[in-house]
Amino acid sequence: RFIAFTDAGPDMKFEPDGNHTQAFLYDVKAESGNNIPEYGVGLVAARITATSPVIRKFVQGGPGSAATFNFVLEADPGDSDLPNNMAAADMPMPGGRTAAGGAALAQVSTASQGDTRFNNIVFTKPGTYSYIVRELNTGVANYSYDSAVYRVVYEVEDITNANNVIKGMQVEMRVERGGQVVDDVVTFTNVSTAPGGGGG
Repeated sequence: RFIAFTDAGPDMKFEPDGNHTQAFLYDVKAESGNNIPEYGVGLVAARITATSPVIRKFVQGGPGSAATFNFVLEADPGDSDLPNNMAAADMPMPGGRTAAGGAALAQVSTASQGDTRFNNIVFTKPGTYSYIVRELNTGVANYSYDSAVYRVVYEVEDITNANNVIKGMQVEMRVERGGQVVDDVVTFTNVSTAPGGGGG
């Protein structure tokens, strides 16, 4: 959907409709046979999709059969710098959900080592979004659980051109443990304390 403006200058105004979150001037030109410049405005649903870090599970001393381990990703609005008009409950979460819906869950089944991820997160506004990732202790006997806690931070910014016109968005992810930046692979280790022990 496109709209053309013939009123040039700094007073030109544009408001996107309810199905879009921003607009940008994409093609400023003088139309052939017309002395008035025409300003083409592209309506875009501003968004960028981010993946979660890889979650890697190690199992030591297991019984040799696969067990299922669970991980949660929780929104941490207190450590985030959210857009002014975004409530904590509206923080984006994996799978198109918001923080109001609670934590996201990921699982992996393995007898020795396995990888998993949370679903992607879609961001529509610039800001700093912070999340906590930890293993969910399901209380199964004969396994010690990893108590490590990781923080995953997404820095979302608008991309602008030389005229400060928004052309898109970009996102950078970092992973922290104990306040230190670590690799983008989040690792947890479980230890089976009895032969033939159960799952996680």
